[in-house]
Amino acid sequence: MNIIEVSGVLSTSVEQVYRLVEEGYLQLAIRLKIRERLPPFKGAFYLRQVIELRQSLTPLPQSKQITYLPSW
Repeated sequence: MNIIEVSGVLSTSVEQVYRLVEEGYLQLAIRLKIRERLPPFKGAFYLRQVIELRQSLTPLPQSKQITYLPSW
């Protein structure tokens, strides 16, 4: 996945994705040269890792009951 796709899946900005990489929450699947910035359209992330990060950031539901239909 590239930076644009990751920002869409995580519902965040491209700058926030760069911060997640810098802080170690997301790891790159490729190696960059020293001081090279990742281009936005270059695939550099594994889908599984992005989904796992997304699931870890979602809040837990308050109740154990899951409602699929709206309650009136």
